[in-house]
Amino acid sequence: ALCVGWIDGRLSARDVVTFRRRFTPRTPRSAWSARNVALIERLVAEGRVHPAGEAAVELARADGRWTAAYAGQASMSVPDDLLALLHDHPTAAAAFEAMSRSERYSVLYRLARLTTPEGRERRLTLLLHSLQGDSPT
Repeated sequence: ALCVGWIDGRLSARDVVTFRRRFTPRTPRSAWSARNVALIERLVAEGRVHPAGEAAVELARADGRWTAAYAGQASMSVPDDLLALLHDHPTAAAAFEAMSRSERYSVLYRLARLTTPEGRERRLTLLLHSLQGDSPT
């Protein structure tokens, strides 16, 4: 899919033996994962990427999405500003630690995708209130 500028979606079980995977064209604003960045670099080196795939890569490089690639669930770490917030609010820290791995990743992914300091501050404030049980996120 990456070779032609498309992206694959999540697997969904069709039955006990088979599954489905959705493939869609990459949109001009779609985020790149660090895993896909590394994979496409290898595919380019192997000469397997078609012109449409090269165009998707060039567009991502030109508009900054390439360097803003997000880490996957296994490698995403808690940013310093969130660590400081949790350190100062033990109730919120306990609630964050009680989250499932996928819930924590959802929080970290949303923080990583923010582009302005103001947006990040708003998200951290909402997260703090949510973790303390004050309001929903």
